[in-house]
Amino acid sequence: MHRPVKWGILSTANIARTQFLPALMDAHNAVLHAVGSRNLEKAREVAARFGASQAYGSYEELLRDPEIEAVYIPLPNSMHKEWTIKALRAGKHVLCEKPMALNVEECDEMLQAAEEEGRLFMEAFMYRFHPQIRKTEELLREGRIGEVQLIRGSFSFVLKDETNIRLIEEFGGGSAMDVGCYPIHLSNLLYGEVPHTVRASAVYRPSAPNVDLSMCAVLEYSGNRKTVIDSSFTMPDRQGVEIIGSEGIIRINRPWRPDRAEVSIVVQKGNICEEVAFPSSNPYQLEIEHFSDCIRTGQEPLLPGAFGRGVLAVIEACHKSAQSGDSAAPRA
Repeated sequence: MHRPVKWGILSTANIARTQFLPALMDAHNAVLHAVGSRNLEKAREVAARFGASQAYGSYEELLRDPEIEAVYIPLPNSMHKEWTIKALRAGKHVLCEKPMALNVEECDEMLQAAEEEGRLFMEAFMYRFHPQIRKTEELLREGRIGEVQLIRGSFSFVLKDETNIRLIEEFGGGSAMDVGCYPIHLSNLLYGEVPHTVRASAVYRPSAPNVDLSMCAVLEYSGNRKTVIDSSFTMPDRQGVEIIGSEGIIRINRPWRPDRAEVSIVVQKGNICEEVAFPSSNPYQLEIEHFSDCIRTGQEPLLPGAFGRGVLAVIEACHKSAQSGDSAAPRA
């Protein structure tokens, strides 16, 4: 049994308090050592609530703590590059919330820092670690639905708060960045590559012309395989994936936020439908345990940092296509 990995967290963001830290407390191979915030009282409050031995009134102080081995970064998108690189340069392994950066150039800087420092860097797409995704991959490897020809993925919710950072350009706002990244991520994962062409249409916020309220796109991959994705801040809560093969269909009803609910996927071949059920599990906990195992064993993470670069390249191409009216190619 390896000793637990000591974690530090930069900020007391809502996702940290409601999702990540409760999962960290349940992880068998990880422990919260320190909380850092620009407000020391908030740091102390969260540290006491989740059993951390240290609380710091700045991110810099936390990174100077020699006992911290891994850092979780749930900061706004616009701060991911700066603090990921600072954490890596401080000798920490980094789990950074999605999307990993604002653009491909920032991704390249982060990846270079991780390579130079010899530290692990992973993007926190927690859905990837839920058993339903692993089962879907297994079914596809077995050829249960034949050759995949089309993937359809959706993620939307109504965002009414006009001051939310998801609607602010400087913070990396937009529905494609916040929720559209999920179906893009899964599509690249299942096809094993980045699309060669993107054709997109979007509705942009009048007061922030580069922040999309809704995005729809067709992604074209090699072998005439395609994906259709849509994301929105103006449509009701929806999430779902449909994977269409030459011999059948796989449907995932709650792919992105299975949370701790009991969920299932459906495999359809002709008139025969098979439901595969999964008991309650916490994908955040599974993500933490996987990354902590990688730190101790030296194995490559399931989501190496370079994978996130392809997602950002597709999002960039979606905006380029939507704004120009022409197809666009993601940057290599």
